[in-house]
Order: sequence, then C-alpha cells, then structure tokens
Amino acid sequence: CCVPVEPNDPRLGVILADAAPCCRVVRASSTPTGRPPHACPTLLVDPAALRLAGRNGRTKEGLDSAVAYLEARSRRVRPGSLAYMIYTSGTTGVPKGVLVEHGNVLSYAAAKAVGQRVREDAKVFVPTSFTFDPYIGDSLACLSAGGTVCTTTRANVRNGLLARGLHETGATHVCSTPTMWLTCAPMCAPGELPRLRYLALCGELMPQTILDAWSAASAGEGKHLINTYGATEAAVLQMEHEFLTKDAPRNRIGTPMKGVRIDVVEPAASTAAGPGPTAKRKRVA
Repeated sequence: CCVPVEPNDPRLGVILADAAPCCRVVRASSTPTGRPPHACPTLLVDPAALRLAGRNGRTKEGLDSAVAYLEARSRRVRPGSLAYMIYTSGTTGVPKGVLVEHGNVLSYAAAKAVGQRVREDAKVFVPTSFTFDPYIGDSLACLSAGGTVCTTTRANVRNGLLARGLHETGATHVCSTPTMWLTCAPMCAPGELPRLRYLALCGELMPQTILDAWSAASAGEGKHLINTYGATEAAVLQMEHEFLTKDAPRNRIGTPMKGVRIDVVEPAASTAAGPGPTAKRKRVA
C-alpha cells in the first residue's frame, strides 16, 4: 500500500503523521519538508542516474531482483488487499485518509475502459497531480487496456500549456476539471484537437461554453463529452453521463458505472449509510 504525496504539499506534515509510513521514496532532486514523527528510512531515487546505468547495462541485475520480488508479492495480493491510501483536500477540516482496495480500483479501471473505450491504441493524458485519485485510476485504466499514459509537469498545467501537451502526445482521452480545461481555451476547442476523442470533466458543474462546443462536435466528429461524478471513498469516480446536445441540463451526474451500486437515501430516512446518496463499488477478481 502506498501514500502519494508531494514535497510542497501544505498537508504533508498531517499526512505523514497520520499515515505513519514504513518508508519514503523521494526523488533525489526534491527537498521534502515534512518528516514522519517516527524513524522512517528514506530511499532517494535519481532518474538521471538510473537512465545512465540502464544504457551501460548496470541495472539488469537490480531490475531482475526487483521483478522477482514483485512477482512473489503479487501472488499474495487479493481483491481485499490495500492498493493505496489517498487523502482528501482538507478544505472542510483535517485531511482524511481513504483506504482503497485492489478490487475496487481494478473495478474502476475496467469500468472506465469499457465506458470510454480505452483500448490498445488509446493515449490517455493525465494532467492532474498524482496525489489526486483520478491520476491513479486513469493511469491504471489505460495501462491495463494496453494503452499509453501521457502526462506533463504541473508547471505546464498551471501556465496554461495543457493544450501543447495534448497536441504533442496525440492524446485520445483526457480527464480534467472544468476550471483547468478553461485555462487553455480556445486552444482546446474540439477543432484544435483532432485526435482527442473523449473529454471527461469532474469536480465542478459543466460550463455551458464547453457544452456548446463539444456537443456540436460529438455528432459529426466522433468526439464525446463526459460528465463524471463520485466520491474518493468508493474508488475515484462512480457515475458518468455523456452530453449529446447543448440543451441538456448541466447538472446531470449520470448513471452508475459498471460494477457500481448507487443508493439514494431520503434525508429523513434512518439508515446505516446516513442521509444523502451513497455509492458502493463491487470487488472484481
């Protein structure tokens, strides 16, 4: 089980204290500011040195050993085994750690691959931070289908260079927030991205400007505008809706993805789940 964190994350101290990791894997060029409150070994990774050693043939022995270790570990992994621990933003209080099982994240990956036609020829662009669970879920959905994961630096995304990354990689799929997507308009208009087939948006209300542009393109250009919705506690996202016309209500969160059961509970109902909609993702082997 891993806990993805960034060195400059203001939540870092709280996350490390709560998660109590047994080891830290840190890029050698970064300077971590948070330290676990207990003894914890740190493994420094230098990508440049690894690439150089690989060209000189010095990493084969180490890689063979790592592969053998992972293969032995994988035989003991079950659907209920923990895959990762992800933390909420903490905007409503203290960041909360969510434990996600292998079966649940695998269910999401399979459902996304089916619902958004992620296949071997797919190039899935992942613009979000790796501390945001769609980064994990969408990467796994793509890799498990045999596709190619594409990404860029956070600085490029913040500086409005998302469109350049989509162009240079020839991305066919991308999942973003509407706010992030609008930072690179009009360079991300449907006509400017001929290879992009699926635009999935999450986390905010669908803007009318995006709906107008992409619903028109969906008819004759083979493009799909998807609104996604879900809770981190049930593994990434659980609902999706494809917009076909610009007159569709923008607040449609869709229907359950494959492998998901949604329970809508009346506010006054007394249930174990409590008031409001709840989601449960089934495990798959």
